[in-house]
Amino acid sequence: MPRAIDLSAAPPPQAVCYACDHQVTLDRRARGRGRFRCPVCHADNRVDPSGVGQPLHRDGHRVESMPLTRCPGCATANRLPAPLLKRGGYTCHACGGVNPVPRVLRRRAGIVPWWIPALLIGVTALAGARGWRDVRVFAAQVREGALQRGLAATSESLSFEDHRAEQGPYGARYVVGARLTNLMRRTATLYVRVELRAGGAVVLQRTVALVAVRPGERRSFRAVFDDPAFRRIDSATLHLYGLS
Repeated sequence: MPRAIDLSAAPPPQAVCYACDHQVTLDRRARGRGRFRCPVCHADNRVDPSGVGQPLHRDGHRVESMPLTRCPGCATANRLPAPLLKRGGYTCHACGGVNPVPRVLRRRAGIVPWWIPALLIGVTALAGARGWRDVRVFAAQVREGALQRGLAATSESLSFEDHRAEQGPYGARYVVGARLTNLMRRTATLYVRVELRAGGAVVLQRTVALVAVRPGERRSFRAVFDDPAFRRIDSATLHLYGLS
C-alpha cells in the first residue's frame, strides 16, 4: 500500500514564489517535500507553512538583486532570476505572455551567447595553430639555411687530385681523380657530376655517388671514361650535383 503523506504541518495549497511573486498551486508531493519550482521563472523555492517561498539553495539570488524588466504586452514589472537570464526568456506573471530577456540584462549578468565563447575558442585555436605553423616554418627555414651553407662549403671543398689520358681497350681512356670533404653536420650520400669538355662543349659526363660520408670526412674518388672517338679533351669540371 502507498504510504500516506502527513500534510498537517505542510505548506498551504498555494505558495508565493520568492523570485517573481507568482502564486503557485502546490500538489501533494510539493507540499510534502516543502519545496517547489516556480513554473513562471523556474526559481527553486523552499516553503514552510507560511506559504512564502525562500531560496532553496544557499547561493540563491536575493530578490532585490534580481533585475527588473517590463512586459512589452502589459507593462507589468517582472523580476528575472538567474535561471531565466540563462534561458533567455520569461513568462509574464500577469498576462502570461512569453517574452525574450533584454540583451542588456543578459550582458549585465555576465551571460553571453554560446557562439561568442565558441568563436573565441576557435580564433584562439586557429591563432595557436597558425603560430605553431609559423614556428615550424621558421625552424624548417633555419635547417634549410644550415643545409645550404653546408652544401656550399662542401662544394667549395671539391677539388682535383689528378687527371690523365691514356690508351684504353675501348679507345682513349681518361681518368679523373678528385676529393671531397663533407662540411655539413650530418652523414650524407653525395653525388658529384664529372664532365669532360672539348672546345667548351661537354662530350663525356658521369655521376659518382659517395655513400655515407660522415661529417668532416675527406673522401677521394675516381671517374674513368672511355672514348672510342678519340676526341681531344681539353678540360674537366666537377660539380656537387646533390645529396641524400
